[in-house]
Amino acid sequence: MGTEPSIPALGAEESLNGRLEDASALIYCWAGWCGPCQLSSPVVDDLSKDPDLIHVTFIGVDIDVCEEAVRELRVRQIPSFFIWKDREVVDFVTGVTPSAHLKKWILMHFPAPK
Repeated sequence: MGTEPSIPALGAEESLNGRLEDASALIYCWAGWCGPCQLSSPVVDDLSKDPDLIHVTFIGVDIDVCEEAVRELRVRQIPSFFIWKDREVVDFVTGVTPSAHLKKWILMHFPAPK
């Protein structure tokens, strides 16, 4: 139907806290029918393989499958990108976002290890 990201996905019955426990992550919310998501999914896939971001956990949330996570994150627009730390959202970006901007934003929250 759409372009599904290749990053690990949250399952329909999983909660964010259950999946991530105390881990930090970039959470990407998308849907197969969403045109802007079809543009964003390849960008997310590329960033998840970027050597500068190898220390970041990427999780995909299909909004049509993971209703509990959508409520927990308070998703209002897709695509959406959330920074998850200490079992809560600390920042988010919505809409189609250029790769360089997303990478800079992710590194702001998850600096590369030295």
